[in-house]
Order: sequence, then structure tokens, then C-alpha cells
Amino acid sequence: MQRTAGRQPRGAADRQGDEMNARTRNPGLLLAVSLIVTAALVGSGCGEDDDPQTVECDDGFERGPSGQCLDIDECAQATPVCGPNARCINTQGSYRCTCLPGYAIGASFDCEDIDECAEDEERCGEASCVNTPGSYTCACDEGFELDPEALTCDDVDECADEDICGEEATCENVEGGYECVCIGEGQEFDPEELTCFTPIIPVRVVP
Repeated sequence: MQRTAGRQPRGAADRQGDEMNARTRNPGLLLAVSLIVTAALVGSGCGEDDDPQTVECDDGFERGPSGQCLDIDECAQATPVCGPNARCINTQGSYRCTCLPGYAIGASFDCEDIDECAEDEERCGEASCVNTPGSYTCACDEGFELDPEALTCDDVDECADEDICGEEATCENVEGGYECVCIGEGQEFDPEELTCFTPIIPVRVVP
């Protein structure tokens, strides 16, 4: 009888030996897998030797749907964590607060308004410096307008408005204002009606 040589069934020990040989032949693959697992654990708020499914998440992390520890966005909470006049910046496992422009950390560790006018009395030049929440403005007296580049208060020519005194008077510009002079001799100007009228001089009758 002719015998035919065949392959013998491979056992579990043979398969384990092949897997060990494959790992030995490709150590780079084993290292890459190890690094990926370690990075996933560290980035999730767990230690290197912790099981992501059972370990308690670090402060600033919470358990996600997949079982990993995910960063909590404290800045997205309904109750502001930074207080007024501050901006919240989320970080990995925490957050930080920075004051808005025009504000600085005060004695109570809150963001307090900076008084720019007190810091520099010449900030507005000829104009008056008016401090506002988070900023300031430069204001001139009535009848003057601010030159923002030169920081000077220039006289406003109200007479450039031809109708400012009506039809019965002429406009004369003065420093910080104007005057309406009636055309008719002896007349007086009514600023509400923008008209000129002749005043009635009472006559005293001597008996």
C-alpha cells in the first residue's frame, strides 16, 4: 500500500510560537502599539497602568460614553467660573481666567476697571478725560470739537448752518458759541421763534 505524507494539524503551542516569533522579528510594531496605548491613557486623565474602564477620572475630567476620561470644558458651564469682566480659557483638565482689555486683577482677585485718566493726566491733551468701564473718552466743552490726532479742542463754527438764526437776523461766530444779530435797528432776537421784534417801551405818564 502506498502511503501519502500529509501535514499534521497545528496545535495551540505551535500558534503561540509563531506569534512570539513574529513579535521578535518585528519589535518596532510592538513598540508602536505600546506608545499608542500609553498616549491614549495619559490624554484621557488616567495613569499608564490604569484601566480606562474602571479607574476614577482625575480632577477636570469626566467619564465619556466610550468609558474614557474626557476633559471637562469648565468655560461652557451655565454658571460663569471667571466672574465679570473676565474671559475663560479652557485647558486640558483645568481652565484659566484673563481680564478683558481695560481691566486688571485687583486686590480681591477680581477684574477691576483701569482708570486710564488717572494713569495719564495728559492722555486727552486739551480735552477732558472721562473714564468709562473698560475704556475712556476725551470730551471738549460745548461749542468745541475734538481733533483726535492733535488732541485739541477746536471752535465749532455754528454759523456754517445758514438757518441757525432764521431770516431776520445774521449769525456771528464767537469762541465757543454764536450770536444772532437782528437786521432791523433797535430790534431784539427771539431765540425760540428765530425772529426779530421791536420791544415795547412803556411810557410813563406824569399827571
